[in-house]
Amino acid sequence: MNHSELILGVDGGGTRSLAWLASGPGGDQVIGRGQAGPSNPQAVGVAAAIANLEQAIGAAFAAAGLSRGAVGAACLGLAGVDRPSDRAPIEQWAVQTAIGKQLKIVNDAMLLLQVDLPDTSGVALIVGTGSLAVGCHRDGRTARSGGWGHLFGDEGSGYAIAVAGLRAAAQAADGRAPHSDLLPRFLAALDCREPASLVPAIYQSQLPRAQIAALAQLVFAASDTGDPAAIAILAQAASALSEMVSAVIQRLDLDRQQLRLVLSGGVAVNQPILRKTLRDALGHRGVGIESLTVVAHPVVGAVAAAQRMLSH
Repeated sequence: MNHSELILGVDGGGTRSLAWLASGPGGDQVIGRGQAGPSNPQAVGVAAAIANLEQAIGAAFAAAGLSRGAVGAACLGLAGVDRPSDRAPIEQWAVQTAIGKQLKIVNDAMLLLQVDLPDTSGVALIVGTGSLAVGCHRDGRTARSGGWGHLFGDEGSGYAIAVAGLRAAAQAADGRAPHSDLLPRFLAALDCREPASLVPAIYQSQLPRAQIAALAQLVFAASDTGDPAAIAILAQAASALSEMVSAVIQRLDLDRQQLRLVLSGGVAVNQPILRKTLRDALGHRGVGIESLTVVAHPVVGAVAAAQRMLSH
């Protein structure tokens, strides 16, 4: 098979990296898929990010039964590459290893716009380990909100929800807050016999952000049983996410009554209650949803973008 006729799409975030190798006139035939660890250089460092990209891409070629080679066009959508200085080492690696004859590296949120909004206006919202809203106007303008990282951003994300859950559990243990089902859930999940054991379980184990974010599922589970603290945490998360979306709408002067919204990220995809709570929070801000698309694999957008590069 002629590698020049192939396209490569990569979606790399704070949890994992996916690489899809595709062929066909529309790039609609995926012939190889690869997966590896996170490739957000801000979260894991440039060296680890590149190593995981190498692994995911290599696995995609192996799954297709092909030797590694330069494809006709490649699009890499990566978290943490918004600034030119952040992209530079990734671009240098991609050029040196000859990933593709044509190459595009963008923020991973932009992939969602390629999936459902390539020629129109709308907002894409990622809610996974982190959180970020990106919008586009039909005149070509783009804007973003959020994505500031877990230390002073990522509101409404899996990480933020998990930390809020841990905080509520600790306050319940202290008697600073009413009893919450969150406390026994976190104790069981972290194999702790008593609340004080949560400290070494979180701090001394040096859990990666993605593993802490995965604990958000405990908050969702507690919410399903009617726990007031968990319900309040999810309401706050939805409010913060709706604020991001609203900020993008305002900056781009989009129609607040007919918004096209695309959602992705593990939390948004796997937690229907968050989608419902988010829709309600947007409604409180006067935002009407014309269409809502849930994208399980943003890498589809990377493949679509690479195909357009090859076609032009």
